Amino acid sequence: MAQFFYDFKDGLPGVNSANGPAVGLTRFTNLNPSNFRQEVMKSVNGIDVWQKNQDGVDPAFNYSIAYLWGPAGVMAADVECLAKLVVNQYNGGNYTNDGPGFLARASGQPADVKNYYELQTAGSIGGYQSLIRKLVGGVSAELGSGSAGLEKSKPAWFRFRLQGSSLSIKAWADGVQEPSSWGQTVTDTSLTAPGYFGFGCPGASGTGFGLSAGTRYRLFQLSFGTNGDAAPSSPPLRTVSGIVTGPNGLPAQRVVRIYARASGSLLGEVQSNAGTGAYSFQTAYLGEVNCVFSDDAAGDVFNDLILRTTPV
Repeated sequence: MAQFFYDFKDGLPGVNSANGPAVGLTRFTNLNPSNFRQEVMKSVNGIDVWQKNQDGVDPAFNYSIAYLWGPAGVMAADVECLAKLVVNQYNGGNYTNDGPGFLARASGQPADVKNYYELQTAGSIGGYQSLIRKLVGGVSAELGSGSAGLEKSKPAWFRFRLQGSSLSIKAWADGVQEPSSWGQTVTDTSLTAPGYFGFGCPGASGTGFGLSAGTRYRLFQLSFGTNGDAAPSSPPLRTVSGIVTGPNGLPAQRVVRIYARASGSLLGEVQSNAGTGAYSFQTAYLGEVNCVFSDDAAGDVFNDLILRTTPV
């Protein structure tokens, strides 16, 4: 079980061609670079993703796993995805096939993925339709479809869940409370093994589209939960804590500064309790940290101490 959270606001991990739009988030191997491509551009509040065909190429696929964003190297059977996005453009595409969405339990070689479940936001920008499909042995089948009064040209939330034989979708406008019930649920037992998963968009489908054809959307944040964990709407926090003692072994009050060990960035500062020596700090940072205990007391001066640890 694990949770993964990615926020694409300025000041947080941005876009790079090697690893995708955030640390730990990766794009699957390119399957068909000759006729399909993805471009990403940093915006003020997220990333603008443009997925499109090359000029004059007739694509013979629906959902390309090559252009899904997912945690690097992670596989799961039961998984949930939460995404906040706004659709900026459908140009020349097919509304049914071009909406951003979620793919899970994907298996097969990188160049010939044969099996996966697809839970997709579809329909025109001014409307919303949900589609649930499966690809088994290379043969596609639709499992269910539904519609809801949601305008995708305004920021909206989408939650997708695959748990056991149940596949579910719900959607709601930003600023509105998340619905307690799912908008659409279907069951299927064709694919049960753990597989790759991710969020993305197939881009424009059909024939004869030019350079501007494609689907453009802005992704504000994205999260996943695997094997029973929910996809979080905010970063799961981890704790760094302990007890500071002085040279006499008694509890001591000290300034404790917590740094990201990999980058040296200051994550926060707390002060240990004068009576108990206890300190506690919460952070969304996943990697190792260095806790620096500063001794600024008058009298005997002892070297500052550094503790290397991992938030839990």
